[in-house]
Amino acid sequence: MNGIRLNCFVLVSVLVLSIGLNTAALGTSSLVSYTAPHIIGSTESANVTDVEYEWQQVNGLCHWSCLAMTFRAAGIPFGLPEVCAASGIGFTSLYISSGSERVFWDGPHFRQMVPQKQLAEFYGLNVTLIVDVNNSNHGATFAAAQQLAGVDFVVIDGWDQAFGILKSTIKDGYPVELLVNPYYLPHSDYDLLRSMGWIETGSGHSVVSTGFDEAIGVVYLADPGIGIIGESYGRPSQSEWNYAVNFTTLEAAWNRMYGMVVVQPTGEGVNHAERNIAEYILSRLQGDWDSHVPEKGPIPGVHFGSDAFRELALDMTSIRLSDYFESIGNMSPAEKSAYLYSFGVNLEQRLSLQYAAFQAALTHVSSVLPGFNLDAFVRSATDALLHFDALTSNASLNDFDYSGGGSDLTDCLEKIAYHCQFTTSGDIIAAAEPFEDELTAIQIHLVSIADAWDDMADALMSELDAGNAVSFVLLAGVSVVMILVLTFYVRRRN
Repeated sequence: MNGIRLNCFVLVSVLVLSIGLNTAALGTSSLVSYTAPHIIGSTESANVTDVEYEWQQVNGLCHWSCLAMTFRAAGIPFGLPEVCAASGIGFTSLYISSGSERVFWDGPHFRQMVPQKQLAEFYGLNVTLIVDVNNSNHGATFAAAQQLAGVDFVVIDGWDQAFGILKSTIKDGYPVELLVNPYYLPHSDYDLLRSMGWIETGSGHSVVSTGFDEAIGVVYLADPGIGIIGESYGRPSQSEWNYAVNFTTLEAAWNRMYGMVVVQPTGEGVNHAERNIAEYILSRLQGDWDSHVPEKGPIPGVHFGSDAFRELALDMTSIRLSDYFESIGNMSPAEKSAYLYSFGVNLEQRLSLQYAAFQAALTHVSSVLPGFNLDAFVRSATDALLHFDALTSNASLNDFDYSGGGSDLTDCLEKIAYHCQFTTSGDIIAAAEPFEDELTAIQIHLVSIADAWDDMADALMSELDAGNAVSFVLLAGVSVVMILVLTFYVRRRN
């Protein structure tokens, strides 16, 4: 589940998709209409019985965990780590430092539907994004953002059509990912949301529907987010993650969001090429603009890959922080203090989710690229782990009562935010002076991560170049053999 502070993958994806772009009116070039009959009095039922559960472990990875479950059901033996590696989300980062913008975006939240499409193409699967444009709170905005990113999707109108797709897909033997508001899900893990009154927040979550039974009016769910919140943290048992939701409750949860994702084989078999995946991962590490936002030229102040961490490090000085507050405009010292504190907590959350995806990808990148020698790549990646660890805290993702201080990052920024010089005069340079060494340490951690990503890119580039050399040698060898055979044949003829 994407919780209160993460503001959900729904709104985050919309915002990040639109960097530097004007949200256009919804067109028709990438839309396909769907019409499903409204079935009255039907008593159909169906279940996909062999769905292998994937726990998301931390808040913010629900969509990718659901994708792992639906990929496995479609014949690709993926877990969350393989998804994080092959989709590139573990090696993707974005930092915006322009004017009054200072925002870091983690790979799992950056253009979610784009890397999922790329991932499906690598492995010969068909991924269909289905969006309710008319009846959901966020559907039209989300659909417009997908169009801007060049993502094809199917347009439907209301829950009846959605349920028709759900039934037909499950009857075909494939589970369905549903994008819902967890406030309405009946599991006790979401009682906290209900107790806080978080209804129309846009808090988004992904679950997988594994079956339905119209006779008793329920849909069966596999929920990757159970067990990630609070003191009961831990991988849930099947009786906990697999539960039934009645039609009315699920419709309420679904109508507050916007859509569903269906994954099915193309019938053409697996057609992925390791080299294509390696080149894709390389482009993410290097921050290649065409890999991230191909429809838009480079925008000043927007940084991808290793440069995201390097630019963020430059902003972690008292002077650059002071410039940031100057660009925001008139704020009282108290408002500045609260703003800096919130900035630190949000940044820690984003870095923590990036760290989680990076760690997961690192554990299984060798199984995604078995034909590559990744020893140097993994060694370089390992160099980044301790630096990530110093700046992050899983509590920032999973504890709704978290208030910072769980890492060197928020510990330092909180001290500055509530220093008397800052709370009384708003002078951040004076307030930061006692903590300059801590700010410098944060910069060192960020630059070290950037250097590690550059080293990973160099190692992967070397492997790709070595593959080119081998291919050339093999091609040359085949050519020599063909020439010798032809020469022998001509001489025999003569």
